[in-house]
Amino acid sequence: MSRIKQLAFNFKQKLFKIYWLTSVVIKSILTVLKSIFILSFPGFARQLNPIYTQKSNPEDRNVLVVSYYSPPYRSSYGTQRVTKYCKYLNDFGWKVTFLTTQPSRDYQIDNLGDRLDPAIDVVRLAGLIDQPLTQKGILPPDDFILWVDEAVEGIRRILESKKIAVIVATAPPYSNMLAAAICTVRSGVPLVLDFRDPWSRVDAGWVMKNPVSKRVSSFLEKLVLGVSARIIMTDEKRYIDDYFVESSERISKKVISITNGYDETDFNCLAGSEEVTASNNRFTISYVGRFYSEQNFKTIMKVMDVWAEKYPEDMQKVIFDYAGGDGQFIKAAHASFCFNDHGYVSHQESIRLRHACDVQLFAMPPEYKAHLFSGKIFEMIRGARPILALTRTDGAVARLLASTRTGLTFSQDDIEHAAMVLKDWFDEWQRTGRVAAQGDAVAIASYSRENLARQLSGVLDDVRLGK
Repeated sequence: MSRIKQLAFNFKQKLFKIYWLTSVVIKSILTVLKSIFILSFPGFARQLNPIYTQKSNPEDRNVLVVSYYSPPYRSSYGTQRVTKYCKYLNDFGWKVTFLTTQPSRDYQIDNLGDRLDPAIDVVRLAGLIDQPLTQKGILPPDDFILWVDEAVEGIRRILESKKIAVIVATAPPYSNMLAAAICTVRSGVPLVLDFRDPWSRVDAGWVMKNPVSKRVSSFLEKLVLGVSARIIMTDEKRYIDDYFVESSERISKKVISITNGYDETDFNCLAGSEEVTASNNRFTISYVGRFYSEQNFKTIMKVMDVWAEKYPEDMQKVIFDYAGGDGQFIKAAHASFCFNDHGYVSHQESIRLRHACDVQLFAMPPEYKAHLFSGKIFEMIRGARPILALTRTDGAVARLLASTRTGLTFSQDDIEHAAMVLKDWFDEWQRTGRVAAQGDAVAIASYSRENLARQLSGVLDDVRLGK
């Protein structure tokens, strides 16, 4: 009898999974079809189902920011950029309303991370629970498509109760932008899109694995771009063809580059220590953040190994400081020098670790596209320690280091030269007690979050005034 009951229970479980999967797929398809209709026929959609907004005056500087992620989510969810935007927009005279979600899982929360400015009016919706197709790369534009209807309703309530002059939607997830675009069409409130990563042309993390889903996602992207007033990309505008599914003159005129950056106030934790060297007796090399892949880590180790093989006596004075979530790679390494694995650390502690070193190490896999920045590289250029980067020499990171005079870039095939630069810096440290930094202070300061948010403030003013 128990065997029959177990079989019956298993059958019911399978039926439930099939029902759940079917309902997710059907609801996703209906949401996509409805979104395509609204964005394809904006005039008709607005007449059919308008959002009645509070009339905004030219002097009103009220902005609605839509982001699925925000503190207390971990910074790995892309929270830093939007958090700093809101902080400085408030300082520049904007009244910010922030529509976001509440974390539903403990592992999503960083209790030591940044918090949203108390002056910001935060409206939180419930976060999604995992569904059968989570992280399968099947649902266009992403797994958050089931959040679109709820987000649209949340935006509608805000637009009907406040005099919002501009909507800003940041992505990923791209469903943020889809929901905001629908509300822009239905309300007439202009939309500014903020792309932290490409949408359909992204090549890591958010990739659509099904070719049909990818085509649908590309079509949604084109429609969302079309109804926007301005489009911000975090990479250089020279890469617009690699970044967006459409880069016509109509779209290109809307596109503005506002990169990621660093927040000067985050460096207050270094008060009084700007000129202190890392160690009196160890040459400290730091790597803070993800390794991206095991192969990327192995490349870093090859550089260290080449140096160790040629000058083994140096290794007695070398320490490799690591902080991040990829400690399993370190544990598997048989290094001839001292490793110090700090594990996951707070944002402020990561800044201290980068400062408490002699050389900062950066690496990004060579298969990554040339336009890609990494958010951490901007905090690295703000530091007073030289950077050795192992990445594409024709890419954005290489140009950033060259223009700010904060480091040198080597391809991941040029292991020998990279190792000898570390050796030269080590010898300089032995002679003088430090490695001299030659950064261009003016060029570095242009990447402060305050200056970048000032650019965004100007964009929002142009949009609200219809320029």
